[in-house]
Amino acid sequence: MRFQPNRKQVIVSVVLGVFLILSAWFFSQVPLSRTEAMVNKPAPDMGYQTASGQSAKISDSQGKVVLLNFWAVWCAPCMEEMPSLRALEDHFGPQGFLLLAFDVAGDGESIRGQMDGRKYPKNLVFNFNKDNLAPYGVDSLPLSILIDREGLVKKVYRGPRQWMDTEIIRTIEQLL
Repeated sequence: MRFQPNRKQVIVSVVLGVFLILSAWFFSQVPLSRTEAMVNKPAPDMGYQTASGQSAKISDSQGKVVLLNFWAVWCAPCMEEMPSLRALEDHFGPQGFLLLAFDVAGDGESIRGQMDGRKYPKNLVFNFNKDNLAPYGVDSLPLSILIDREGLVKKVYRGPRQWMDTEIIRTIEQLL
């Protein structure tokens, strides 16, 4: 017995095929976000003040693998990933890895007195010009940008992560 599609099945198949082709075309035309478009390009430089009050710039870290993490105290997923970020920092810090966690809302200084060294990354950045965030396209939190030793953006991570994940570890090891 041979299958003979009826007229309705043929029409549904054609309409579905056209829909899939048009969807593929549409999504191929959607531009990347500003942040994803930075991959394999130099990371925008940004000045900030260290916890000890010294002025620094992201470009000062060239020669190290840098993870920029943009967060806020009111962002529950940001706060949940802090211990994981600290573990990553402790694991790779001696190998030339630097984590800079920028408080984009400016209300994080309230936690300074609560920092016990275990929950938060060492390099929480509270003092920087928020206007300098524009090139990074910080439109959701947490947002993390992985930069290689030459200062090129290598990976963009949107949303919270378990930073000691095997894939992330492997990615950073390759950059180190």
